[in-house]
Amino acid sequence: IFLHELRYVKPTLNGNDLISMGIAPGPQIKEILERLYEARLNGEVTTKQDEEELVRGWLLG
Repeated sequence: IFLHELRYVKPTLNGNDLISMGIAPGPQIKEILERLYEARLNGEVTTKQDEEELVRGWLLG
């Protein structure tokens, strides 16, 4: 059951959302989406707003 449920876990934000946030298209988009996926799995984010705030934090650094 656990693996069956994990396949449905994914970030709410997508590449277009990240580009709209000012991130240039390229490999960084994939890296951020992978980090968002991990944050979802770890329960660090649960909403789109949480994801946006996390990404902004990473960008500010």
